[in-house]
Formats: sequence, structure tokens, C-alpha cells
Amino acid sequence: MYLSNDFESALEVFMMALSINQSNDAAKFGLGRCLFKIGKIKESLDCFLEVIKGQELVAQANYYAGCAYYNEHDYSNALKYFTDAQDLGFKDKGVGINHALCLENLNQQNT
Repeated sequence: MYLSNDFESALEVFMMALSINQSNDAAKFGLGRCLFKIGKIKESLDCFLEVIKGQELVAQANYYAGCAYYNEHDYSNALKYFTDAQDLGFKDKGVGINHALCLENLNQQNT
């Protein structure tokens, strides 16, 4: 429907998907795209910001998973999650410091 430019019908499908699962980011994103295409810019922005907000939580969850692995002395997994947090845009100076500490600990383990 969306691909055939039938945005009104696609809008209904995305709304139905969200009525079943309100945390479905793909449906929120699709709804936002449909709303944008039919000129409901403010409503589309609300959808996009919700999806972004969800991604911020994903970045934070990656950071704290990294912290948990670090505290368990599992530096390889900690490094992976700290890197993912950085890649997702997590803005905290601790992530860079912890990333460096993981590299240092891994280097010490390998010597």
C-alpha cells in the first residue's frame, strides 16, 4: 500500500498494528512516513520522535549492559556494548572512559 502511494490505506494498517502492539517502532515509523506523505507534518514528527526516544533507551541499555559485563570482568562483551552505545549516540563521558578501560584490561590479559 505504501509502496503504491496509497498512504491512507497504509496509515490504517500501521494504526491497526499499533493498536495490537503500541511499542512497535517499525509501525510508528511507517505511520510517521504516511502522515508525512499526506501532509500531517506535526503528527509525523511526533511518531519520529517516539521512535528516536526508543532508540535513546536502547543506547542507554547497551551502556548499562556494558557496565554489568565490566563489573563481571567480561571485558570483551563490555567493550562490544560500550561500542554499540557510542554508535547509537549515547552521550555520557563514562562510555568513553569505560571503553578505554576495557581496552586496557584486554591488553593486560593478552600480555
